Amino acid sequence: MAVGSGTLTRPGHDRNVELFFTRVVRYDDPVAVVMPCQLDAFLRVPEPGGQSDGT
Repeated sequence: MAVGSGTLTRPGHDRNVELFFTRVVRYDDPVAVVMPCQLDAFLRVPEPGGQSDGT
């Protein structure tokens, strides 16, 4: 799993710092599976005002 914050615009590649981290998830380990399941649930909840036209 890779999680990051970045932008695919020219300033995002030229002037901003992009942050990413990776983690190997073993799906045969019930404890390890909790994190991606929680991340999935978090991303499915819409953030109020989190979208704007054109993005």
